[in-house]
Amino acid sequence: MTNEERAHKVLVGSDYIALATMGGDGRPWAVIVGKKAYESGKLTWVSMADTDHSKAIALNNNVAVTVWVGTETVKMHATAREVSCEESGLAQYEAIMTDAKYGAVDRTNHWLEIEKLMQIES
Repeated sequence: MTNEERAHKVLVGSDYIALATMGGDGRPWAVIVGKKAYESGKLTWVSMADTDHSKAIALNNNVAVTVWVGTETVKMHATAREVSCEESGLAQYEAIMTDAKYGAVDRTNHWLEIEKLMQIES
């Protein structure tokens, strides 16, 4: 199994993501959010539009994301945006990865070939 295939299993199999943003005051903020889906290099989640991390994305759409299943992780830089927002304030967001690393308990991190990762079918 390639590292891209291992990473794909993590991205599809995870329920949560750790999302790191940069606030308007220049301070970083990290939060765990429930993952809605992963497909072709794009992660989606829902969150209230008035949360600190949602406001930060509106100011600076560069984010860092960690996704994990057990002891396997995928860490990435991504570009995030709000996709839709309901009257209740619940919004859907997406993050499109720009680069990523796969890592496991052996503490190795391997840069992934994003094009190969995006071609793997669920």
